[in-house]
Amino acid sequence: MIRTEKVRLYPNRMMKKALDDLCDYRRYCWNQGLALWNDMYDESLIMDDQ
Repeated sequence: MIRTEKVRLYPNRMMKKALDDLCDYRRYCWNQGLALWNDMYDESLIMDDQ
């Protein structure tokens, strides 16, 4: 049996700022990883064409 719990947060202004900063950093890391992945993919296409 899988149990789940729902939790509702009621952050104050300082907590909201901290959560927003963490989400922004996560998005930044995702974008950096995606750019690296795309660069590696493009390089593999160039290597295959030669």
